Amino acid sequence: MTGVTKELVMLYFKDQCLPEDDTLVENWLRSDILNTQQAMIWIGEVEDQDEKLFIELCLSRNEVWRTMSERIRQDLRSTNTDPVKSLQEYKSGRIKTLEGWYRVTAAGFIFVVLAFALYLWKYDRLIENSTRYGQIKHLVLPDNSKITLNGNSSLTYSKSWNDQRTREVWLKGEAFFEITHLRNNGRFLVHLSNNKTVEVLGTEFDISERGDKSLISLKSGKIKLTLPEKIEEEDIYLKPGDLVEVTAQESNTNKVKRSRVNPELYYGWILGKWILDATSLNEMLQKLEESYGVVVKVENQKLLAREVSGSIPLKEGNGDMLISNIANLFDLKVIKKDNVILLAE
Repeated sequence: MTGVTKELVMLYFKDQCLPEDDTLVENWLRSDILNTQQAMIWIGEVEDQDEKLFIELCLSRNEVWRTMSERIRQDLRSTNTDPVKSLQEYKSGRIKTLEGWYRVTAAGFIFVVLAFALYLWKYDRLIENSTRYGQIKHLVLPDNSKITLNGNSSLTYSKSWNDQRTREVWLKGEAFFEITHLRNNGRFLVHLSNNKTVEVLGTEFDISERGDKSLISLKSGKIKLTLPEKIEEEDIYLKPGDLVEVTAQESNTNKVKRSRVNPELYYGWILGKWILDATSLNEMLQKLEESYGVVVKVENQKLLAREVSGSIPLKEGNGDMLISNIANLFDLKVIKKDNVILLAE
């Protein structure tokens, strides 16, 4: 869905949109949980200090608002509540306290939404960790789960975690997960694009989320993949050695392919190497572009079908060395001319 910008979302929350723009933003928020997350991040980036101070003062002195905001917060977190529908209800002026002290009007809505956004940002804000092309980052989450983030990737999660809440993260790009199992068997969810969700049951696994394709490979433990629509089965359970490839289709459905693999082929990058098993040159150049941001072309398209097995060392941030190693594997030479990198025989 296109046409939704930060500026338009801010106008929506300030109740300054045209009716057709209201509908556009609401459909965008509803279409993907990552869009709702992005909207809350944008709201939290409000830079007007006078506006923030006004909201903070109102929050600190208004017991009624504190009671109401907690109710809004709980409603939006409920698995049975559509956050967009809740916002629509708040915009229409249906928020009331038991005593009737506070009623949302068109002007009052600006205060409610911005105050609510600041409340979440201050006490329950989202933390985003991202990597540059070729960079690898090691993260430790609040529950001591360990995440290795590959180049050109990001992981977002809430600042506040506790035993009563579902642990949730949002991934763009590629990451390897080592999830801590909690005594209360607390859930751990990885949200991907197009409403795909991976539920973790204490395990180690790799997820690559690039373009319209998601690759989920399991090293140990057990995970459950939930898709936004039913295919052959509503939930897909993976056991060690399973690979599930999900490709988005134009009809808003997903094509699912399941196979048995050596999982090290997919998480070898955290060990500083690519493991190759009849891996084509085309696959390697695609991974090079995704993780290192380097586009390499070939002199002859037939070269892309060539395959090789073995391993190739990786060095963080060094795309040139990787290109040289790839060329050596296929007995090719590297030609650089006019900002174009070409592999040729």
